[in-house]
Amino acid sequence: MRGSDFFDVAERRWYAIRVKFKAEKLVADQLQLDGIEAYVPVVNRQRLVRGKVRHTKIPLIHNYVFVYIKREEYIPVLQTLYVIGFVNIGGVISAIPDGEIDLMRRIVGSGFNVELRQGLHLVKGQAVQLIAGELTGLRGQIVEQSNGSSFIVELENIGMHLRIAVDASQVLPLTVAV
Repeated sequence: MRGSDFFDVAERRWYAIRVKFKAEKLVADQLQLDGIEAYVPVVNRQRLVRGKVRHTKIPLIHNYVFVYIKREEYIPVLQTLYVIGFVNIGGVISAIPDGEIDLMRRIVGSGFNVELRQGLHLVKGQAVQLIAGELTGLRGQIVEQSNGSSFIVELENIGMHLRIAVDASQVLPLTVAV
């Protein structure tokens, strides 16, 4: 991946960055202090702790922070403590349309019980891409569902077929399930 080569415009755009687990708010606060607009969608949750109901705000998407940056802010974002890197698919860093961030803000602020569910409605034969782990970016096809949240994905790589079991949260559907 060639990093800032993917920032071909001088205007600000939204990008997703991957951060250390449970460091989303810390990273966003640090970026804001550095003058970089950052957004972490958070949802309210109730938890029972020692017999008492506690209200907490947790990130809707764990390990992700959204940043609104120009090309010259790419390196400072990467140099921020606990930032792992920019989210990319197949080695390509893609900008997120403003409308998607606005929609996420509206949904999170709506007061509805919002829950992120990745990898649902995957069916046999559906094309997917791995979005987590060492195999991030590889594409494959759902071969079978091994249990409620795990799928067998067949990967085509260097002319061979590899079958691996992955959690539903680690795959992104590339085609719509019918």
